[in-house]
Amino acid sequence: MIRQTKTREVCEAIRREFILSGDFYNQLLPAEQALTERFGVSIVTVRRAVDELVREGLLEKRQGSRTAVVMPASAASRTIAVMIPEMQISPSYFYMGTRIANLLRRRGHQVQVFAGKDTDAHELLRFQESSDVRLEGAVICGYLVNHRMLRGANFPYVLAGGEGRWDMDNISFDLRSGVIRAMEYLLAHGHRRILFVSNYFDDGPHIESLRRTFNFKETARFMGYADALFDAGIEVDENLVLHGGSGKRSAYLAMTRKWKQDGLHGATAILASTDFVAEGIMQALNEAGLRVPEDISLVSCTNQLDPNDSLFEPLTTLDLRYDEVAVRAVDMILDRIEHPVPADDVYVSYCLIPKLLLRSTVAEAKPEKV
Repeated sequence: MIRQTKTREVCEAIRREFILSGDFYNQLLPAEQALTERFGVSIVTVRRAVDELVREGLLEKRQGSRTAVVMPASAASRTIAVMIPEMQISPSYFYMGTRIANLLRRRGHQVQVFAGKDTDAHELLRFQESSDVRLEGAVICGYLVNHRMLRGANFPYVLAGGEGRWDMDNISFDLRSGVIRAMEYLLAHGHRRILFVSNYFDDGPHIESLRRTFNFKETARFMGYADALFDAGIEVDENLVLHGGSGKRSAYLAMTRKWKQDGLHGATAILASTDFVAEGIMQALNEAGLRVPEDISLVSCTNQLDPNDSLFEPLTTLDLRYDEVAVRAVDMILDRIEHPVPADDVYVSYCLIPKLLLRSTVAEAKPEKV
């Protein structure tokens, strides 16, 4: 495991304690000396950490003060909708959406949550027409939404975490670039046959909606997987693409079937689309007598599992920076409400590249047997 630098550790501590909690908006950070004592580091390290968070836009420096302060909340209380896919459809977006809703509440705004199968716009607009509560805007988590309907209603909204939508206000994580980083890490460890396990079903209650909305091969995770293989001179092998569904059980069943059918088709490593999928995979591998990472390496994409609260090895995974997405999505929708522009005139797109967290589930590939 690679240790974080002291500056990065202080960055994360300040982010966690003073920014993402939502309890310190419009308040000064403690003095530099107090922070050095709190975190047990030098004043230079504290200054570097604060400067980095200022560059990220999570802190700001106010005129007349040398002390960094948390970005202020909007002065006016708003009523904002948050649209979240159901947990069983997309745990990642559900997790992110609840953080956005909680952050809005902590800033003093009213929140109306809409949770549905595909975060469709019908329910939101019906609520807007029939309720005494006026929604001033919405943060939409995911990508399965009727954009034409919302635009036609002249309703301000921000897309949080969507894949492949760049013609509207959005804040997202660049999963394609993140997956390329994860794949490059596996390739650097000698893995050439890497099984990709998606978080979609071969069939199921929502597959038709998915097929109407986008092509699986155009999703960010798969494109990152294919791009990294291409750059390494390796063709995508359809036998090394498995649809594992969105949860632990579905992934466990899919991996068990795959193991019985062809022994994972010679894969020495696995890229799982989510940590929940990875957990199901680890259970199936364990029952098949395969050890992670001694027999097969595993990398995931969502950093949703507590590495200290797992029956398996701490998972090497991508940190999608949900907390930063939440902060920026909230700031973006409030700014759009206060400063509207014509829908076809300009839009703002902000993209965060996931960070690869190196833990215990990747090892060097074993030499192929001759």
